[in-house]
Amino acid sequence: LRDYRAAVAMIDAGQNEEALIAMRALDASTSADVVNYIGFIHRKLGKMAEAQMYYEAALHMQPNHRGALEYYGEWFVMMGRLDKAHAHLSRIASLYGADTKEYAALAKMIQDAEKS
Repeated sequence: LRDYRAAVAMIDAGQNEEALIAMRALDASTSADVVNYIGFIHRKLGKMAEAQMYYEAALHMQPNHRGALEYYGEWFVMMGRLDKAHAHLSRIASLYGADTKEYAALAKMIQDAEKS
C-alpha cells in the first residue's frame, strides 16, 4: 500500500516515467486501480493505444471502476469521440451520482471540447 501511494504521489507530481516504473512494479494483474493508473500514465505520455488497452483491462477487471470510467471517458474526448465520452459520463452519474469528482472532471473536459 505504501508503494502504491508513493507511485500515485509521483503521478500527482508529474513524474510520469518514474510513476510508470513504480506502478509496473506492483502486482498489476490483481488491481484495477493499478491498471487504470498505468493507462492514465500512458495517456499523459501520449501513448494513446497503450492507454486504451489498460483502461479496457481495468474495466474488464472491475466494470464499474469509477476512475477508469472517468479516465477512459477523457481518453474518448481526446480522441474526438464525444459520444463515447458522454456515455461514460452518464454511466458515472447513474452509478455514483453527478456530485463526484470523477463526474465533474469528465463533464468539464467534455464541455471544454464542445466549446472549441
